[in-house]
Amino acid sequence: MKILFRILLVLSIILFAFVAWGLLDAYVSLKYEVDEPRAMNKTGEELQIKAQYLHQFITWLWVGISYIFMIILICIRALLSKQV
Repeated sequence: MKILFRILLVLSIILFAFVAWGLLDAYVSLKYEVDEPRAMNKTGEELQIKAQYLHQFITWLWVGISYIFMIILICIRALLSKQV
């Protein structure tokens, strides 16, 4: 059972890194693809759709990263309680 928790922990940490990278990428895209053109008074329906998509994507990435973080905490707690 201890090996299973370690494997789950390693996979969760790797997944956490990929989701964190996606979150960082989404924030950069939001800044340079949506906020910069708005600052230069370039607005349009396509820009609003892109902004809405990126906000939804960022929200779901935060949900995913929170869930993965909780799994990591549960695995660490289970591993530490098994050692005592």
